[in-house]
Amino acid sequence: MYLKYNISENDIKFAMNKLPNFLEGTILCSDKRVIVTEDGNPPKNLKQDINFDIVISEQEMKNIIEEASKNYIETYNVDPNNPRVDIVNGYALPEEEVKKLVESGKLSIIDDEKTLMEFENSSVSTGASAITFTHIYRNPYQINNKIDANIFVAKEDSNHHAPRESYYQDTDDALSRFESYGVTVNRIWHYNFWDASDVTGY
Repeated sequence: MYLKYNISENDIKFAMNKLPNFLEGTILCSDKRVIVTEDGNPPKNLKQDINFDIVISEQEMKNIIEEASKNYIETYNVDPNNPRVDIVNGYALPEEEVKKLVESGKLSIIDDEKTLMEFENSSVSTGASAITFTHIYRNPYQINNKIDANIFVAKEDSNHHAPRESYYQDTDDALSRFESYGVTVNRIWHYNFWDASDVTGY
């Protein structure tokens, strides 16, 4: 199956978190607390050396991500923006096969075998699958047609909590949806703050 889709050993290692983080060696994956704003100026309520160490612009962040992705492809022949393998129930499968399983109904977004917890009017899967809410109590709301979106990126540690894939574009696309309603989204990215140690894996 791997030969059919030209899947390499590094593609599989990447999916299983056995390759370095693609941002390793950059300030976005370091011991410095980095915040990213659109213009590179810190929010008025945050003070350098107290709340953060370095502030850069969103364009500088994009440049770092693009350069890191380019170097990663050259080194491992794996594109962190377009991973080719997904892990399903512990198995490394080519994304084309995963898509076929979903379309055929053999693989569901929500695993029925997982225990579901009833929380208010929502069903939350305790597995690594999607969360479905019928009612959300903390919807984002705008003030003067603006929403401040603080994005905390899990940092790398011995448990590999840091996202292995490039997530910038997906996050940008998701937040941009608010702008179709005339709302301006102010994105503030926080790198190397949160180690995700308070998140339990299942």
